[in-house]
Amino acid sequence: MGIAFDGSFDIIIHIQKFLDPVDILALRLTCKSFSEATRTRSVWMNAVRNACISYGAYLPSFPLKEMSLDDLEHTALSPHRFRGMIQEHDGGLLAAPLLMRLFMPRVRPRQLGGASTQTRIAHIALIPGGRFLLTSTSSGSLFLWDLGVNAGSHMKLLPIATLDAEGDSNVDHFCFDYQATADFKGIYMVTKFTSNKSGVDSAKLVSYEIYPNSSFPTFHPIGTATIKGSSTECSVLSSDYYACYRGSCFVVWKFVAELGISWNLDDPPFKIYITGENVITFHNEYFLLWKLPDLEPLVNDRPSMVDYSANVIFGYPSGAHGI
Repeated sequence: MGIAFDGSFDIIIHIQKFLDPVDILALRLTCKSFSEATRTRSVWMNAVRNACISYGAYLPSFPLKEMSLDDLEHTALSPHRFRGMIQEHDGGLLAAPLLMRLFMPRVRPRQLGGASTQTRIAHIALIPGGRFLLTSTSSGSLFLWDLGVNAGSHMKLLPIATLDAEGDSNVDHFCFDYQATADFKGIYMVTKFTSNKSGVDSAKLVSYEIYPNSSFPTFHPIGTATIKGSSTECSVLSSDYYACYRGSCFVVWKFVAELGISWNLDDPPFKIYITGENVITFHNEYFLLWKLPDLEPLVNDRPSMVDYSANVIFGYPSGAHGI
């Protein structure tokens, strides 16, 4: 038996802002009025936004105003389908991909009109959302690729943005971290060049921002910093903060403001989290909560060293070690 509803159409639309996409589909089956309301573009555009917030996907991956209603529904329901696939294959069976596309990274030389050439990838990072891909070479060149909105869309053959390596022959290792900008429209990146010039181990940090959906995406440099010590154990990029542990030294760098601070930390952490004005470092036997001290301007691109101790130390539950 159907359900009659003679209320405002706008009320039905508004209610769906708070529903899970699966519940919106269930609402579609109740009556004709609800069915019509669930086929409104604004409902599914909002559902995609909510899904991106809930699952940490990069919203600019999806051109909401250009996507069809079917594409919007498909995108909003993707997390539900993915969970179902994981649960279905929980016994260890391999899940067959819906579609496979071969990614052949090719780049164009600096000179205009030059033929594209294949490039070797050393590091790779898929931006949550699945559309944009960051890759780098071992020498430090960066590339941003547009893989398309979904499996049926066009994959661009050449990178949409390129940052050439600095050409420093003393570079031993290169890697990068990334994070969405505060307005969620762009991407922050921090690259790390490790070298041992003059026998002194050091790492050069360079921060960038890029807006993939702009007319001409470009890696815009923000700031640089240098930290001493042996190889970096772990690092994290959160908002406009970058933190890392390197050679018994813990460093926090607020790259947008060119501020930083560092202190000695004997026990290397295996994981770092930054939340607000606090840092949490996870160690094998315990984890520490640090309230960030006042950051200071960099001196010759180096953060000041201070004497500092954790505010709170927590032990893991009995029998648990780390996370």
